[in-house]
Amino acid sequence: MLPDLAVLAVIYLLVLRPRWREAGRRTLAVRSVFCLYIACVLGVTLLPVLSNLPELVGNRYVPMELEPFRDLRNGYGNAARQLALNVVMTVPLGFLWPLVRGKKGVWRAVLAAFLLSLCIELVQPLLPTARMSDITDLICNTAGGLIGYGLYRPWKKALGCWM
Repeated sequence: MLPDLAVLAVIYLLVLRPRWREAGRRTLAVRSVFCLYIACVLGVTLLPVLSNLPELVGNRYVPMELEPFRDLRNGYGNAARQLALNVVMTVPLGFLWPLVRGKKGVWRAVLAAFLLSLCIELVQPLLPTARMSDITDLICNTAGGLIGYGLYRPWKKALGCWM
């Protein structure tokens, strides 16, 4: 995972940070927090990728599990914990999205959470890891984005002035 994080750090330091610095310190701070958040999400869900590149060639794609909440209904392992973690994972996205993009609106934040989750769920089966792609994760991640926006909403005016 270290090579992947090093690549992300180089992209941040050489490309993103100089561009954001021009927009001001507050913008740099919010976007840097968002970038760190995305790096953490990638670390938990997809990384390592670079060290697994040789193994990707012969890896068989396993389709997404399309029965929602199957693990919870069947009492598999720690399904309730996994559901909660998937919701919590995208709460920061729902909160930060309107600050980073400057586009307010619940549907934009929810769509961002949905698309991030969809990308993760589509890429996970490509990786030679034990991670599985599941529609339940997509539902929970999208719900997390909605909750995050709900937490942002009361602070909207104060944070709008701050930006």
